[in-house]
Amino acid sequence: MNKSVIVLASSHGKRQIVPFSSYSILPAKTIVQANVRIGHVKENIESLLRPLVPLLYISKPEVPKPSFLHWHIIQKIAMKPGTLRLLELFGYCPNGKGDYLLADTKSTQELMQRAQAACEFRRFYDELKKIKEDPVGVLEYCLSHSKSAATATDLCF
Repeated sequence: MNKSVIVLASSHGKRQIVPFSSYSILPAKTIVQANVRIGHVKENIESLLRPLVPLLYISKPEVPKPSFLHWHIIQKIAMKPGTLRLLELFGYCPNGKGDYLLADTKSTQELMQRAQAACEFRRFYDELKKIKEDPVGVLEYCLSHSKSAATATDLCF
């Protein structure tokens, strides 16, 4: 079994999760730690998913990337700590006027890194949706049954 996968069993069945620290590009662990609190996991995850929707569309390979992101989209993404920074992983840079522009690149390495970030983001978004709908409550369990916050982050994140 992959060491980066955690399996938790309960009366509702088994649930596998990939620790948030296993993402190589996406700061998933930091985002979850900044936005999810014990006792409110499902509500916090639901609240986190909403501002991530524009990024979900941007991360889809079949969707053409807009060269310009309006400030309304930026405001929505910025509603939660750590989420606005994700735009840079997809190649968007602030223009100093509140908007973000897609930086043109011909670098194969940069294009591959953007594609990897998009793939990780979609995996992260899907994992958050699973946590929100999870009757097992894996993340809640990890947060509430650890000896310290540091142990919980090592175990679940």
